[in-house]
Amino acid sequence: MPSPHDDAILLEAYLELEAHLETKRAPGRRPVPPIPALPFEPLPELDAETRRRARVVALRANEQYVQAFLEEHSICPFSRGGRLQGQTACVVHFVASGDAQPFLDMMAEAAAQPGKAVVQVVLPMVSVGAEAFRTFCHEITAAGNARLPGGETYAVAPLHPELPYVTRNAYSIIPLFRRAPDPTIQWVRLDALEALYAGRSQKDKYVHPSEIAAFLKKPHRKPLFDTIAETNLAMANRLGFENIERTLRDIRQRAQEGYRTVLLGGEPPTASAHEDAGGAAPDKVRAHRSPAAPVREEETRAALALVRDLPLLTPVLYRVDGIDLVVVRTKHDVHVLHGRCPHRAAPLDTALVEGEHLVCSYHGWDFRLADGCSDGVPGGRVPRLTAQVEGGHVWVDREQVRRIGADVGDAFSDVVL
Repeated sequence: MPSPHDDAILLEAYLELEAHLETKRAPGRRPVPPIPALPFEPLPELDAETRRRARVVALRANEQYVQAFLEEHSICPFSRGGRLQGQTACVVHFVASGDAQPFLDMMAEAAAQPGKAVVQVVLPMVSVGAEAFRTFCHEITAAGNARLPGGETYAVAPLHPELPYVTRNAYSIIPLFRRAPDPTIQWVRLDALEALYAGRSQKDKYVHPSEIAAFLKKPHRKPLFDTIAETNLAMANRLGFENIERTLRDIRQRAQEGYRTVLLGGEPPTASAHEDAGGAAPDKVRAHRSPAAPVREEETRAALALVRDLPLLTPVLYRVDGIDLVVVRTKHDVHVLHGRCPHRAAPLDTALVEGEHLVCSYHGWDFRLADGCSDGVPGGRVPRLTAQVEGGHVWVDREQVRRIGADVGDAFSDVVL
């Protein structure tokens, strides 16, 4: 039976969903909320060099969380694009006093830069519980929005390493993905959200009675937030909740060790985000085998294998003219796709077949067997070949193979995970 505590977490997840999708301020003048008190003690005075070194640790930990976790597993499918386009900012704030005014100043400064859709304010080395921090994030955001010249500008997503979650559904696990290594305020511009969710929100739509019949005939897509949440739930089930928790806990632990080193006067350790936290579920990756050669080759085509020799629902890797291809035999068909995941070139012979999808075992990207397109990663796609079964063999056109190789930059010679 679900506990009252679980219900509280679930309710909070739904409330955050509503706040996330809210893009219009209600009519009428609202009272200006007071500036909340800090729910934690300010840090002791730090000299400039210690602050510099601690900032390095905080930024590296946040990079590991964002790039080696959220982006690696496409938890936030828009994160990488926004980061590469300069639409995100990360500020490390050392809380030096009990005054919350600096948070309002940071919000005002960020609001003056409309090109920054997402702003993260990382608070290293503060000691605060998850619930107290979550309350503070909502209160400081409401206070800041009420004082901005343009009115309500930001939604907020509190990030904290100890956010509680339950595995009841796609919404109740959202706090798990927000377990950043340091308490972090993440502000997202409402106008950016409005553009992102345009036509795919959960808001009521008002249609003139004369247009109802035509409206109902139009195909209507599932709300985008729902699609992302459900995709993330499937990803979490593939990776394993324990593996995800361990990955995030390891990032947090490395950050804390870095802060301890810095406070003792040492230099922060150097490390790569992808080296430290590249994979959350190595135990779920099947052994990769070298690509097999075609059983027959002709001038214009190649026979990869006899259909009867292909294992059912188990990808097999072949190499034709230097290009890796993966073959999947299902009950009624044989599918041939490019043999490397477009994400980080992982070999797809280690992938899992789930229903009508091929799911990369390393980071969970999914691809439809029928056309190679991803349902969970916007724009994600593995090129699919036109295969023919003739004489009991699976044949592919060598010219099509070469074209695909040129499109993806030729075959990958090394695994990059």
